Amino acid sequence: MKIYSNQSKLVKYIAKTISFITHPLLIPTYGLLFFFNSNTYFSVYFPEQLQKIIYAIVFVTTFLIPVTSLPILFRLKIIQDISMPTKKERITPMILTLCTHLMACYLLYQLPFRVPVPIMQFMIGSSAIILFGLMLTTVWKISAHMLGMGGILALVFMLATHLNANVLSLFLAIILISGITAFSRLFLSAHNPAQTYIGFVIGFIGITVSFLISV
Repeated sequence: MKIYSNQSKLVKYIAKTISFITHPLLIPTYGLLFFFNSNTYFSVYFPEQLQKIIYAIVFVTTFLIPVTSLPILFRLKIIQDISMPTKKERITPMILTLCTHLMACYLLYQLPFRVPVPIMQFMIGSSAIILFGLMLTTVWKISAHMLGMGGILALVFMLATHLNANVLSLFLAIILISGITAFSRLFLSAHNPAQTYIGFVIGFIGITVSFLISV
């Protein structure tokens, strides 16, 4: 019985670690990493200094600002737990996240150089996914993790189909990681199967559609 308990604790720890690594706030930064290391025309010839500026804007707005706002949300008792187990607790953080993503889009547009169109498509698509997820969250606890994983898989797919990037291994790896992430969210009782599957599909469709629309 004790051995089973220890195994359960280990699996829970691993599930939490995976949930942290694949946290939706990190997805835009991961997207840039994949984009600028895809050996496509834009990633090879786009100046490294300009890449760093884009990295900084996206990381600060889509990750640092939402994360550093958590203590304020705790203090105001808007959220009671870092995992935000209820859909009510998730609404305000998702609104904040949507605002920071839109801020990222705005700042990228305002740069004195032209940001590659695929990056803008990805950021706009990410904002649209968050908006749709926010609307669903008012009535249903959709999985934000799987929204992100579906979105990042779609990005890699579009890098291959639109920019001829050789990313088959990465594509297969993300499918595997998506499955592990879904298992982790289910094991932690954060979501039910429908919330994870539908979240993944919405994320994939959202980014795919964004790449089919000109910026």
